[in-house]
Amino acid sequence: MKASFSEDESKDARKDSAPLVDPDELEEWVIHQDDSIIALNKPGWLVCHPSKNGPWSSLVGAVREHFQLEQVYLAGRLDRETSGVVLMAKEETAGKHWQKALEQKKVKRSYWAILVGDLADCAQVSGFLGKDPDSPVFVKQRVTTNSRKSKRAQSAFFPLFSANGYTLSAVVTK
Repeated sequence: MKASFSEDESKDARKDSAPLVDPDELEEWVIHQDDSIIALNKPGWLVCHPSKNGPWSSLVGAVREHFQLEQVYLAGRLDRETSGVVLMAKEETAGKHWQKALEQKKVKRSYWAILVGDLADCAQVSGFLGKDPDSPVFVKQRVTTNSRKSKRAQSAFFPLFSANGYTLSAVVTK
């Protein structure tokens, strides 16, 4: 099975069955590669971290297998449902460098999101993120109340295009 689902498949099917990465398709995801890093365009519905379903069921596992690397260092991950660019280092020094840059906010993350409604002006959102007690996924987070285990989160929404009750927006986390 490829790492994408047809339009016919339901959201429930996506949750219940993790797709396997097709080695030929993995090559097409590579945006940049050099001696120390690999940047890939991860499709939605694929986990980043290795899973119990074998190396071809996660982005890290597939990259290790395909590029015959003993270890890769994930600089930052995306949720299973989220598609986008993921950076992996081929060696520990580069991995620590990129992880530290993300932690120290020297690298900004930005996303595109489709919002329900017409957003005419830029918007700032501030709140707290914490573990989602209702999620079967251990690391899943959601907006929550301020507690000693939650983290402050800020995002800026920049509308790019609106039509038919939806807005394509760039989202930048702070």
